Amino acid sequence: MDEDIEKLEKFILDVKDDINSVVSQIVDLNPGLEIFYSLLRKAWDDVRPSFNEVQKYLKENKYKNEIWPQLKSRGLTGVQLELKLKVYYLYRNEFFKAKENKEKRGIIGKIIGKLFRIIDRIFESLGFIPAIDGIKEFKGILEEIIP
Repeated sequence: MDEDIEKLEKFILDVKDDINSVVSQIVDLNPGLEIFYSLLRKAWDDVRPSFNEVQKYLKENKYKNEIWPQLKSRGLTGVQLELKLKVYYLYRNEFFKAKENKEKRGIIGKIIGKLFRIIDRIFESLGFIPAIDGIKEFKGILEEIIP
């Protein structure tokens, strides 16, 4: 069970990197967004500490019995967690490959959409952690402006 928490902690860090990557490249993804870039960066700076709050919550509750039934009932333990994370890392790898390959730039928005949808599934299951909501809301705004 401890390794499930460690996997979730790694997932949270990786999602933070994913969103940071999208924010830093938003103008490349949608050149019409230059007018939003400064505001988007400031909002991202405001949201970023929420990832630390989620990790802190997971670390502090790792050995408390209350967290395990919540994780288990939401499919965030064992093979169910493994499946969700496999799908997430598949789309994450596609995203980073497409980012590096100029020929795939045309489909990167579609790949980000798939990546963000699997993140949503896992975040919905982690909804009992208060800091998740702010991250989800920011990610939702990004989804709306990516072509």
